[in-house]
Amino acid sequence: MSWHKARITFLTKTVLSMIKLQPVNFVKLSQGFESNAQVQSNLRIIQRFFSEFVINEDIIAKLLFAMLPDNVPPRLCLDSTNWKFGKTDINILMLSVAYRGVSFPLIWKLLPKRGNSNHLKRTKIMTRCQVSQGFLVTPHFF
Repeated sequence: MSWHKARITFLTKTVLSMIKLQPVNFVKLSQGFESNAQVQSNLRIIQRFFSEFVINEDIIAKLLFAMLPDNVPPRLCLDSTNWKFGKTDINILMLSVAYRGVSFPLIWKLLPKRGNSNHLKRTKIMTRCQVSQGFLVTPHFF
C-alpha cells in the first residue's frame, strides 16, 4: 500500500476497535482505540480521517483479504438493506467477507430504487471483487 504509515495505523486501530466493540458510532469507536491518547483526541482523529480522506474500496478490499489467514478460505456474503429516511429511499447492495462471526464490508453499491437488486447488479458487484483481488473465490450466499 502506498499510504502514509499514520493512515495505516489509524485504519488498523479502527478495524480492531470495530471487532472489539462492533459499533458504527464514532464516539464508541474512539473508546476502543488502544492508545495513550484521550478519547476526545481519538474521536477528533476519526472525524478528521473520514472528512478529509477518500477511501478507495479496492485498496480496503485488498487489505482485508491480506489480513485473513491463508489457511481459511474467504466467505463472501452478498446482502442488501432497504429503508426510508424521511422521504428518501436508501437501498444498499453490499459484498462483505465474514471471518469469525464478523462481517467486513468490501464493496457496496447505492441503488437508486426501492426493492431488490437484479441479477445484473449482483453479478457486477461479485465480478468487481474477483477482478480487484486477482483470483476467483467461491462465494457462500446466506
